[in-house]
Amino acid sequence: MNRHVLYILLIAVFLTSCKPESKGIDKVKDTVEAVQEDAKISSIGITLSLKAKQETNVWLTYQMVQSKINGYYSVTKSQALQNARELADLVKNASDSIKIEKLDRPDIKIRFNVLYNHALRLDDMSTINNISDDDVMNEVASILDAFSAINEKVNIIYKIEQYEKELKITSEKTEFLEIDTSKKVKTIKKSIKKIPQKRSRPGIPLLQKEGLKKKS
Repeated sequence: MNRHVLYILLIAVFLTSCKPESKGIDKVKDTVEAVQEDAKISSIGITLSLKAKQETNVWLTYQMVQSKINGYYSVTKSQALQNARELADLVKNASDSIKIEKLDRPDIKIRFNVLYNHALRLDDMSTINNISDDDVMNEVASILDAFSAINEKVNIIYKIEQYEKELKITSEKTEFLEIDTSKKVKTIKKSIKKIPQKRSRPGIPLLQKEGLKKKS
């Protein structure tokens, strides 16, 4: 009888010791699920064209901004606020260190300035205690749109350059053909001038001719 009682007590102690562990596992599970629900995923915006990527490979500060921006396409509210200051600093450095002459122009700098202001605004939100998720995520969306605007402008610049090169090649071929044709025309004109022209002599009236014969 004592053995049975002891066995039951052991089972009761074992079950009691297992309950807190199961509660701990459930708590961790709930936390993970909460974080996953808090994550916001946005669609990828405008990316650089193949030509633009090749030309901007040497622009390291831009590459750093792009790497940081990529993290904002799937980000939680806390992550977005935590990384905002670093993003703002990277954007400022990229704008101040444009090594590519073709991209060192006001319209590119203006777009970087817009992105910089949105990053600063997101950083300011981290100081507001009751900032809502929607406000933070709307600012994240503005940051992604601003970066897409930079990429779009860079793509346009290199697309125009490609068109200009194609038009230049076409115009050079056309000019060559026109010069060659004009030479042929000049040659024909010169050859025409060399042909001697016969001058017509004024005719002598028939009566005048007869009179001359009579006098002789």
